[in-house]
Amino acid sequence: MSPTVKCPGCGASIRPDRLERHLASVHPREAEQLRAHLPEEALRATARASGRMSRTEQRTYLVLAALIIGGVLIFALLPRGGSGPQEGREAPGFALQAAGGGSHSLSTYAGQVVFLDFMSPTCPACIAETDATLVPLHHAYADRVVFLSIDIFGTQSGEEARVLQFKADHGTTWPYLLDDGSVADAYDVTRTPTTVLVGKDGRIANVHVGATAYDVFAAELDAQLAA
Repeated sequence: MSPTVKCPGCGASIRPDRLERHLASVHPREAEQLRAHLPEEALRATARASGRMSRTEQRTYLVLAALIIGGVLIFALLPRGGSGPQEGREAPGFALQAAGGGSHSLSTYAGQVVFLDFMSPTCPACIAETDATLVPLHHAYADRVVFLSIDIFGTQSGEEARVLQFKADHGTTWPYLLDDGSVADAYDVTRTPTTVLVGKDGRIANVHVGATAYDVFAAELDAQLAA
């Protein structure tokens, strides 16, 4: 079994070669601070996973990576051309397996309003948004809106079990899909939670990066349902 490193932010067990992606996606604001709390054995494991960096080189890499990731996140949030999750563009299609069995494709829900929740079960902001916003939102709109959560680390070892436990802990009943990262990339997801609202016309109507209030989602859903 591949060695894992405990994330100092959320306690999740992460493979060393995926630690940087986890910090950037789940803890973007605290990533640099969390790296400072990594134990020596974690840094050595990360160095071994890379197969080409000493401990000193690894520390230098982590500092440079933090600067690069910060720049990428800022750039990702700026208005720009090209294909991305920009409002008004056609939503990229996908077909994914669901935790617990079954599969779902976006094309199945053509002509309906679709609420896409890009998340991770170990993301603190995702947990808070689920409890405070998504559960009551689903209760109010489940008969008119398709809700799909997409775990961006869905194909990692043990992730399906974590998702199923998440659903049990938080009382969520809509499908949770297991992404290998390709759907998140297609939607340019750079952090969790990211929410994409797809209108009846199959185009992206609204995008929210970070936890969002119930009233904001409700107003947007009402507008799409009335369209």
